[in-house]
Amino acid sequence: MLAIRRFPRRCHRWWRVWCPCTVFQSSPTLTPWVSFQRSRETGTVKPLFSYAGCGSSTGGVCNGIGPADLAKIYNIPPSLDGTGQSIAVVGQTNINIQDVQDYRTMFGLPANDPTIILNGADPGIIADESEADLDVQVSGGVAPKAAVKFVVSETPATAVTAGIDLSALYIIDNNIAAVLSESYGSCESGLGTTGNKFYNALWEQAAAQGITVLVSSGDNGSAGCDNPNSEDFATRGLAVSGISSTPFNVAVGGTDFSYTGSSPSSVYWNTTNSGTPATESAKSYIPESTWNDTCALAGLSGCTSAIINADSGSGVDLVAASGGPSARLHQARMANRHHRNALRRKT
Repeated sequence: MLAIRRFPRRCHRWWRVWCPCTVFQSSPTLTPWVSFQRSRETGTVKPLFSYAGCGSSTGGVCNGIGPADLAKIYNIPPSLDGTGQSIAVVGQTNINIQDVQDYRTMFGLPANDPTIILNGADPGIIADESEADLDVQVSGGVAPKAAVKFVVSETPATAVTAGIDLSALYIIDNNIAAVLSESYGSCESGLGTTGNKFYNALWEQAAAQGITVLVSSGDNGSAGCDNPNSEDFATRGLAVSGISSTPFNVAVGGTDFSYTGSSPSSVYWNTTNSGTPATESAKSYIPESTWNDTCALAGLSGCTSAIINADSGSGVDLVAASGGPSARLHQARMANRHHRNALRRKT
């Protein structure tokens, strides 16, 4: 791993008009959904790729998506492995490089550590680590031979500019990669006029430089101002994330796998894993449904709690999974650490 230190600028030379004066309350769009098993003999914790706990439309089975599944579902040929390409990932926490290495080993990916670029002071590992792990690991999972550059900026104590915004500014100002990936979100009304103008100008400049900006649309579908972890249906009206809704970026997500009574999840998933290592269970492309093709098409009264909680063959599920194995790997590693600490206390 190569760690590079750089120092942030208060406002970059072409951002003097839109440089934010307050931190926009952006949040990670990761929705934790994890399961793992522990060996009685060794205490080792391993993530489960398929496990119980999902609704009737999937036969009660949750299917985690790994790199091989993603390639199968979206027909990514082996030749498109990211060779010669670079991906810059926005972050505001550092990560444990061992987590990335373990992820790649588990899925049989070639060794290819990300470059961690410290844009100023090192914020250390903070609460956003799981989000950062997911972003870095899955970027490398989709394009295993690409150069992944993880830019980390600390959010200043004075809260002048959020760390993720400083990282995005650094990536664009220094033109360090052809692709920029950001998985944070904040609803348009929460950002206000100034915030929306900031991100519009930010991504416009990136596009002008030839940088493809990919921003997560979030797991809350058309309820961009609601918390998908605590609410079943929208209470704040139809809304989207302002960070991902500009004309100059690609909003990634906002779809559900659409299972039906005649095409249940078993049509698209094997009950056992295949491949070397055995981490692939997807059979083929899985039809998808955008939020406005589900109950949300009927407006605010369309998605009632009864419809959502039924989780029936209609495929309605407004909260998507978090990206799967990456988050579970992080939880498994944490459980392993707690287990080792417990053993030390006993001895």
